[in-house]
Amino acid sequence: MPSPSFGFAVVVLFTTLLSTASSYPSSSSMSMMTATTIDGGCRVQDSSDIHCQLRSFSSDFSDVSETAQEAAAGLWVECADPSAFSSVLPPSAFAPFRHLQWLHLDSCRFSELPAGSLHGLDSLRKLRIQTRHSDWSTGAAMSLSLTDGLLNDVRSLDSLDLAFNDMRSMPAATSGLCLLDKLAHLNLTGNRLIDLQWLSDNVQQQQPCLSALKVLDMSYNRLVTLPSRSLVNLHQLEELHLQGNALVNVDDNSLAGLGSLRLVNLAGNQLTSLPPGLFSSSSAAGANLAELYVSANGLTVLAPGLFRGLSQLLVLDLSENQLTASSFGATTLSGLPRLAVLSLHNNRIARLDAGLFSDLNNLQILRLDGNMLESLPQGLFSSLPHLHTLILSRNRLARIDGQLLANLGSLSILALDNNMIEHIDQEALANTTQLQDVNLSGNNLPSVPVALSALSRLHSLDLGENRIVGFDYSVLRNMKELSSLRLLDNHVGNITRQTLASLPSLRILNLSKNRIAAIEEGAFSHNPLLQAVRLDANELTDLTGLFHSLAHLVWLNVSDNRLAHFDYALIPKSLQWLDMHLNHVPELGNYFQLDDQLSLQTLDASFNRLTELTASMLPDSLQVLSLNDNLISSVQPYTFFRKDNLTRVDLYANHIEDLDQNALRISPTTDGRPLPEFYIGGNPFQCDCNM
Repeated sequence: MPSPSFGFAVVVLFTTLLSTASSYPSSSSMSMMTATTIDGGCRVQDSSDIHCQLRSFSSDFSDVSETAQEAAAGLWVECADPSAFSSVLPPSAFAPFRHLQWLHLDSCRFSELPAGSLHGLDSLRKLRIQTRHSDWSTGAAMSLSLTDGLLNDVRSLDSLDLAFNDMRSMPAATSGLCLLDKLAHLNLTGNRLIDLQWLSDNVQQQQPCLSALKVLDMSYNRLVTLPSRSLVNLHQLEELHLQGNALVNVDDNSLAGLGSLRLVNLAGNQLTSLPPGLFSSSSAAGANLAELYVSANGLTVLAPGLFRGLSQLLVLDLSENQLTASSFGATTLSGLPRLAVLSLHNNRIARLDAGLFSDLNNLQILRLDGNMLESLPQGLFSSLPHLHTLILSRNRLARIDGQLLANLGSLSILALDNNMIEHIDQEALANTTQLQDVNLSGNNLPSVPVALSALSRLHSLDLGENRIVGFDYSVLRNMKELSSLRLLDNHVGNITRQTLASLPSLRILNLSKNRIAAIEEGAFSHNPLLQAVRLDANELTDLTGLFHSLAHLVWLNVSDNRLAHFDYALIPKSLQWLDMHLNHVPELGNYFQLDDQLSLQTLDASFNRLTELTASMLPDSLQVLSLNDNLISSVQPYTFFRKDNLTRVDLYANHIEDLDQNALRISPTTDGRPLPEFYIGGNPFQCDCNM
């Protein structure tokens, strides 16, 4: 019988696959099945809470017994049909649930909440209504409006969450929120509110309103300005969240009267400056302020005395702005005795005054990464004895002098990556013996700095992307606790038994992209805890005697080398992931028949020189096997039989012309596991009836 064309075989193969797939329900039918299952379904949870999943809102709770309604402490109604028409809450919609403590209405398409719809909920403490109108992809854009008088029946609320409703306005405070004299949390995030007029009206009328409010979240709205004294009556307010708006102006007295304020978040707006009196003593706003976030704005200047009086401030985030050296005066950061976290990263700072941090005696975390610093003055960090994290990444530093870090005895994390460092003074780290994590990657270091030899408590050392040719292994002699060493993309040559012998705690080793042509047998024998090793993109020709004794090794990458031989006896039985693609290996050797003794789950041997595939070449534990782009022309019958863990086999782009009927045969499954996927395209098949 003449052989049909390869294209015809592909059509037949895909026709078979499609006919098999047709026995499964389509995505649309599955969607309908899910909707049918949840339509009108309410269930009682934890004996007193009720969860209802509906297509669209309905006030008919007839499937909930009167006893359950009477006993319910919480009710969660979740709607799931994006094509549903908008709904309006009817009067006394939840009256049967007269003992409710909390009510959540999620994803239901309300356009209006009329007065009387919450009647009967005298005991309600927490109310959350989130229509999520913007999430619906069907129908016209909708927004939620609150009717005057809506909150008359829920005066016991201490938490009101109206986030993600696309609300354009709020009812006047005098007819709505002012009735809630116990309200402590108000969440209006993710709406389209453009001003605070609903609060300002109350201020002008000098009426008490929201006097118990502690948290006001108006983040991700469309506020343009924060008017003077607009929040003056919120005497108990502790947190003010205004991030993600469009603020271009904050008035001088906008925080007046907020003596209890602990957190202000103005991040992600369009502010170019802050008024000098924003936190002045006359406003009382700074008396208890502990956290201030002004990141991701356009700040170019900091007014003199702006932070004066913030004696309780713990966190100051000025990152991702346009601040330069001229933005900081000698006393810009003075008067902040308790400051613990200072973020100045991603600005345009090219130099720093030596006394800038002189008053920050309790600073613990300092971020200066992503600036334009070319040098650091001596004494810059001398008054920071409690600093444990210093991030100087992505600057233009060329050297680290001996006394720069001299007084940082508590330093635990030091990041100097992605600078231009060519030299580190031998004594630069002599007093930072508590360091546990050092990142020096992405610099111009010609060798491993001798200064590192003082760091006996180091856990992680990153020296990747430098110009390191070799190093004196005595530098590592005291690093008995080092668990991660990264030397990626350097010029490191051969590895001897002494190179890593002093690192008994090493677990992760990355020597990728170097010039390693040989590793002495037993080079890792003093690193028994190794779990992951990268040696890819080197010049290795042999793995003999390197890994078989590493009982904890689970991850090994030796791809893109010059390996010409492989046998499973060369890897430890613990190994689960092996990447050896792009080598010269002609056979997956298994001389000792270790099929059922190995733990290997993922094997990538693509882009090698394999010519044949047999069952003995594949451990029983394999799940993912990549053999594409080899020279395989023969797949023996029953190669994959009883390889019960397989999920994927890639034989793409080999030299297979003919496949025996049993070549891809697998064992029958009885536990419902999905069948493995075989990728066999890109081969020069000569199809016939037997195949």
